[in-house]
Amino acid sequence: MSSLGGKLIEYSFCTGEYGLIILTEWEDESKALTLQLVAGSAGSVSSQTIRLLSPAEMDESRAHMSSVKWSAPGKYKAFSNTALPQA
Repeated sequence: MSSLGGKLIEYSFCTGEYGLIILTEWEDESKALTLQLVAGSAGSVSSQTIRLLSPAEMDESRAHMSSVKWSAPGKYKAFSNTALPQA
């Protein structure tokens, strides 16, 4: 892991669907995926990657919400405080 620039933060054994959870930190996401590919290539390890987002990344994404013009089916507003006029 360290040869790819990864850092082990924590690991825990668990019951249920997953037997082990590993929390890592990476300089480059593609290198994190490389480790997953290598581990799974033998067919004896099954893994799932979940990318965690920092509060700053969420704030950056949230800042773009006003540029999206979308409403859920049956709703009359799209990320704004102004509803469309009633017919």
